Amino acid sequence: MNHRLCLSLLGLVAILAAFSGVAADVSDYTVIKSQNYVQPTNGAPTLLTTNGYGFACVVVGASNGLVLAASVKPPGTTPSRTLIGTTNGTLWQFTDATNTSAALDALYSSSFGSSYNFSILTVHDGLKSLSLNFNFISAPPTPQINNLPAAQDVNSSADFSLQWNALGGVAVIGQLTILDGGSNTVFSTPAPLQPGALSGSSTSVVIPAHTLPPDSQLMGLLTAAQPGFPGTSGYGTGIPALARITEFPLHTRSLVAPQLTLLPPDQTALRLRLTGATNANYELQTSTNLVEWSALFTTNSPTGTVEFSQPLGTGAAQVFYRGRAAP
Repeated sequence: MNHRLCLSLLGLVAILAAFSGVAADVSDYTVIKSQNYVQPTNGAPTLLTTNGYGFACVVVGASNGLVLAASVKPPGTTPSRTLIGTTNGTLWQFTDATNTSAALDALYSSSFGSSYNFSILTVHDGLKSLSLNFNFISAPPTPQINNLPAAQDVNSSADFSLQWNALGGVAVIGQLTILDGGSNTVFSTPAPLQPGALSGSSTSVVIPAHTLPPDSQLMGLLTAAQPGFPGTSGYGTGIPALARITEFPLHTRSLVAPQLTLLPPDQTALRLRLTGATNANYELQTSTNLVEWSALFTTNSPTGTVEFSQPLGTGAAQVFYRGRAAP
């Protein structure tokens, strides 16, 4: 759960950094409450039964080592929370999660007027006291993948369009991340405000051919986050947000190496059969010297088989053929 929260935070941090324009040791600070879902291949997203409700707080330094310590005091009787810094001291964060909405709200209220008070110790600016609240923010819709069955048989050698529901309009931040079995990112949409970035009005993205590893069980995370009003201190950029994150499975098919078979010749033509996976891109190539190759045609046959004939007595005296996977 913490990893999913951190991924959603990265999207928020990116948009905060894009808005930052104040010369200060602190670049950005944010609080986020999230609802975390999982979507099965044959149904709608459902809340995680464990840690389905999350809270996170992040402080970002303007450069390495400029933030020395950070904490946040939630509303009410919840004790102050200490943020943990990364090794270079740029990113400081705290995450927590509960199994119910009531339990999360009891610890981290988002009621009108409830303030989150930051204490941030910096190198040049001393101790800074900043605050944020969740006033006037509504949670975005729950992300739902519309073509999830198709995402269980992805041909990684071809473009794949992943599709989902509308997430609430252009004011919503969208982020898609795909992880491998080791939690390494294999695909991510651009950061907010960058060309190609997702918003709440985005309903699909094309994953380019050869981006995803073949024959792999992957995990996707689609995040929708609704930012609130920024902090009013005039120092750094502070934004609260409410988010919904849906986790879903993807699977890429095995790459099948093409096989080229010489068919029994007839009296007029040389006949070849190219066999591979169904709907996969293959190319039949030809050469006269086994060094320089040129494509005769590209196919993505629904049956996985295509035949080719070359009239006898045409072309070079010596010709070689090969089949290869194509983009």
